[in-house]
Amino acid sequence: MTTLGLISVTRSSIYTTGGNVHASGGLYVARQADDELMQLCRNGVFAYVLTARQMGKSSLMIQTARSLDNEHIRSVMIDLTGIGTQATAEQWYLGLLSAVQRRLELGTDLLAWWQANQQFGIVDRLTRFFQDQLLTQVAQPIVIFVDEIDTTIKLDFTDDFYAAIRYLYMARAHDRALTRLSFVLIGTATPSDLIRDPQRTPFNIGQPVALDDFSHEEARPLAAGLGIPNEAADETLRWVLEWTRGHPYLTQRLCAELSCRGPRSWSKADVAELVARVFFHRGEIQDSNLQFVRDRLIWRPADAGRDEGLSDVVAMTKSSDSEHRMAEALTVYRNVLRPLSRVADEEQSPAIARLKLSGIVRSTNGTLRVRNPIYRQVFNASWVKQHMPVGYLQAQLRRRGAAILALLCGLLIFAALAQYAQNRAQEAAEAAREARERAREAMRLRRLAISIWKKQVTSGNPELAFNAIAALLREDTPRDQITALLDKRATDETLRSLLVASSEGLEPEDAINTRRFTVNWVLARRKRSIELIGACLAAADTMQRMGDHITAQKVRDRLLIEMSQRFGPPPNVTWASIPGGVFQMGCSDCSHTYNKDEKPPHRVEVSPFEISRSVITVGQVRLFVEQIQGQSVTAKDATLPVVNVSWYEATALAAWLGGRLPTEAEWEYAARGGSQTRWWFGDDEDRLKDVDWYAENSGGKIHPVCSRAEQLRHPWSLCDVHGNVFEWVFDRYRAYPKLGNSNDNGPSDGNLRVLRGGAAVVSKELTRSANREGQPPEQKAPVVGFRLAR
Repeated sequence: MTTLGLISVTRSSIYTTGGNVHASGGLYVARQADDELMQLCRNGVFAYVLTARQMGKSSLMIQTARSLDNEHIRSVMIDLTGIGTQATAEQWYLGLLSAVQRRLELGTDLLAWWQANQQFGIVDRLTRFFQDQLLTQVAQPIVIFVDEIDTTIKLDFTDDFYAAIRYLYMARAHDRALTRLSFVLIGTATPSDLIRDPQRTPFNIGQPVALDDFSHEEARPLAAGLGIPNEAADETLRWVLEWTRGHPYLTQRLCAELSCRGPRSWSKADVAELVARVFFHRGEIQDSNLQFVRDRLIWRPADAGRDEGLSDVVAMTKSSDSEHRMAEALTVYRNVLRPLSRVADEEQSPAIARLKLSGIVRSTNGTLRVRNPIYRQVFNASWVKQHMPVGYLQAQLRRRGAAILALLCGLLIFAALAQYAQNRAQEAAEAAREARERAREAMRLRRLAISIWKKQVTSGNPELAFNAIAALLREDTPRDQITALLDKRATDETLRSLLVASSEGLEPEDAINTRRFTVNWVLARRKRSIELIGACLAAADTMQRMGDHITAQKVRDRLLIEMSQRFGPPPNVTWASIPGGVFQMGCSDCSHTYNKDEKPPHRVEVSPFEISRSVITVGQVRLFVEQIQGQSVTAKDATLPVVNVSWYEATALAAWLGGRLPTEAEWEYAARGGSQTRWWFGDDEDRLKDVDWYAENSGGKIHPVCSRAEQLRHPWSLCDVHGNVFEWVFDRYRAYPKLGNSNDNGPSDGNLRVLRGGAAVVSKELTRSANREGQPPEQKAPVVGFRLAR
């Protein structure tokens, strides 16, 4: 035992150099991440901690769980390595729920409940268990920690698990009980490693927690275990941190080595000598952390089995493709090592992601730096050269040899290349000829479809004609499928699909004819859904832009009369006049994490227009809500935004209300209110709580429109542009063009439509003026509404 003032410690137990702090009985060192994660858990916000190994992730999880228990917030800690990677999907999900049941002591017979609900899919059963069993038996808030999530990379069925987490978070808008359930995902991976489908990922609605190295102030309690007077211990700790830069494992490992050598007076030179003995001995890498960094960098399956927790490395093979990726990472790292080099931290670079997950580099002010002097000395330029893949080096040598040979034998190589180019040109010409033939055949089939349509409409068989044209407009449809389709009847859904896709690939005249016959068939139906009316109005807009003004106006007039007959005269809408102008559309701070689809920022000129001051409310479309959505409307509900509307329904209702959906450029220009900052009021995210509704202040539910007084200060008096509900706009969702156009309606193709504005269930970063999302136009959600433009 060593007594230091009022602190009494056992030197052999204070430091943790393997496993988590709580399992080893060591001293836990609190960091900024502790307060941040604790606050997110209190608020029920979905969070994730993704970083390199031996940074203290599991210790942070256990410490946070204990603190939550003290505040009567229940927690569950699940280590996915216990479930394994050889399980079936059903075994895996049952293992997950079993851990929840044991920790919270639920009264449900899990296996019996699971078998009794076999009529539902596996993921459906997962979410039902949380909603029907977990939340009904546990009254307190619940946080589920899922550790070692990188083990799911090997599984081909866990995309649905992450999608289920997103669903449970988004469903808070209509199920208040779900606000008591939140998740924290922990592991060594990037979000793109964990889920393949970006449209279903929960990571764009969650909050990342950065687990940084120890500062000197945070690491100061570790000095108590050195067994020397306080002032000398603090000085020795400074020398340790000069080598480790606060890396949690390396700092504790070096302090443990100092402690094991007994109380003594240490000098800076003594610490440097001990570092050399522990980490640089005979040039061999024996420390477990250094082994992990090495194996993560060079993917050495033969060595990975010796290192605890490297299951993600063991599965990798040194194929030519993996060697190429390894060479890319080592090349970037070699540039980081150079004294005068500045390597930017690029979020989308697989090579940089690999370096960061190994822990060898960290980002400082957007620039990559070697994490600490220990790593710099072990993994130096000589080490990089030694481990650069042989195939990569050979390729470099071949390129240099080819350059020298080109200088010596220029004429010969030129002749060979010329012959090669001629052969390739001939091949390209042949491929182009075949493509033209295929295009002619496709056009012939489409013209045939139009001919069939005209004849069948004249003879009174429009449904047979519809199926013929729908089949022929699909590329590569076998003839036997076309025959089968002729016997089916057209539904609203298939009519809507044809309205959207029938003109793709046709000449302008044929495109107009196809749409004209399709909308005529829609008008001939006695009963039309609101979504079909919206699709037909969108088709009329396309025909208007293609020059068919007469048919477009006829369709609009006919359908607006029908909307008025169904819902009566439209109510008054409060409009805001927006002056025309020029602004920069897209991200205002392109170094931000959430703006991958907001690039490149581009200049757009917008003509003057009017936009509704708020999103459309339940009271304004009362009959739609009662007749179509089947919900009664009370006076309290009337001021809430109307939600659960598809893009097609929003398009139809907008026309009935005397407007249209705004273009994406119009919406962002109006939301910004003349600013180029992240929100119309500036970049101070703390002010957002007084302006709009989002996850941290909404209580997980939507609120009446214009219910924040601060909104009245918007330069053009608009409400809820930074939260409450997402808003449909007219445009299709695609990457931005390099140059913007005035009131550009966006791309002419694409399966998704754009959502703007943030919502009450998403984090504040997703409420920025430039933030955009893409959703299928037929999709409805409890946090999606719309506003008008004209």
